[in-house]
Amino acid sequence: MRLFIGLDLPPPLRQALAALRGSVEHALWYPPESYHLTLQFIGDMRERHRQDDLDLALTRLRGRDFSLRLAGAGVAPTPSGGSRLWLGAERSDALMALQGRVESLVRREGVTCAKRRFAPHVSLGLLPVGDTDGAAHWLHMFSLSRFDPFEVSRVTLFRSHSGRTGPAYEALAHYPLDISRPHAEVEGLDPPFGHESGESSLYC
Repeated sequence: MRLFIGLDLPPPLRQALAALRGSVEHALWYPPESYHLTLQFIGDMRERHRQDDLDLALTRLRGRDFSLRLAGAGVAPTPSGGSRLWLGAERSDALMALQGRVESLVRREGVTCAKRRFAPHVSLGLLPVGDTDGAAHWLHMFSLSRFDPFEVSRVTLFRSHSGRTGPAYEALAHYPLDISRPHAEVEGLDPPFGHESGESSLYC
């Protein structure tokens, strides 16, 4: 089970980002339901006791709600030689503090985290190998883009799957930053992840 912790996006923002699909010819676009901002990659975690420990640790994560805005665009190389199209997020003290707390939490759970600079972004699609024109067009069109801010009130534990047309992402559980809100609730699941039956919230 390949896991990571991130921020899900509200439906109005997903719709706004989905409107960019087709703006670059030959791009393979991710489905809107997969849009997210990664805070910390965890990797493969198969042991049930580790999943339970991570779930419990995330229920104790606390912080203040804050506003976040997507702005700017970029292109990043992929291991296969193509290019990933992404939109950036404005770096704020609140966002950086949350990412730091999430990374510290994950390290305490025994996960080895790569030492790299946190560059918040949302990936929207992929370009094939050698498509420099498509990359240039993406940067020309959206490098100055700015979207309406949205409220960050929770973090989400995601599971990644390998699909025929690229990765797919599944939200396993939401963890609110405000202690007064219920935790680990994913819409459409009742009870969420078997909590009331004593099962791990990370199994589905």
